[in-house]
Amino acid sequence: MSYETLSVLKSTLQPPITTTEKDSTLQHLLDVATEAIDEYCGRTFDMVDEVRTFEAPYDSDLEVTDLLEVTGITVGGTALAATGYQLRPLTLTTRYPHYTRIVRLQAGYPGPWAYRAVTMAIDGTWGYSWDVPATIKEVCRIMATRLYRREITGYANEAGSNEAGATIVQSPKASLDQDCKDMLEPYRRKWTAGTLSAAPPRPWIDAGWP
Repeated sequence: MSYETLSVLKSTLQPPITTTEKDSTLQHLLDVATEAIDEYCGRTFDMVDEVRTFEAPYDSDLEVTDLLEVTGITVGGTALAATGYQLRPLTLTTRYPHYTRIVRLQAGYPGPWAYRAVTMAIDGTWGYSWDVPATIKEVCRIMATRLYRREITGYANEAGSNEAGATIVQSPKASLDQDCKDMLEPYRRKWTAGTLSAAPPRPWIDAGWP
């Protein structure tokens, strides 16, 4: 699913497109822009329900990435009661849109996950936030618009897209203009240790990059 809708893109093009003749091309460009955003940020802004497997830490904190909700946790194959862990931060906000840590609780206090090497499986909903951020939608629209304009002009660069004075021909592929990269910088994924098999929707997430 692309991060911006076809109807929004068509209405914001100049001049706006009111027919369906270009729908297939425009949707493809939205998909290309979405792929480029995911690749640059090292994460997806879609939500996915799945089980991800981690190496259980010896201390009480397990670092996770882009966790929105937990359905269940098993440690070494044994189910953990909901009272046996706590998600951090305690409240999700615009500044903290997803959980980043799971704290093991024992008798109401933090305690170790395991005294020997075991794996833990987390079944839940994963994603950056419950809603696609406005900046992500905007970058998707901007890049789809630019790729469309480059297509109808034979992929000639728009003014300001040259680098070091050299003319660069850009075709619709998974790449972003520098201003879009600047907009996305706060959303780039930081590397998180401990994941064994997260089964992510993008291969670079499993590799822990960037």
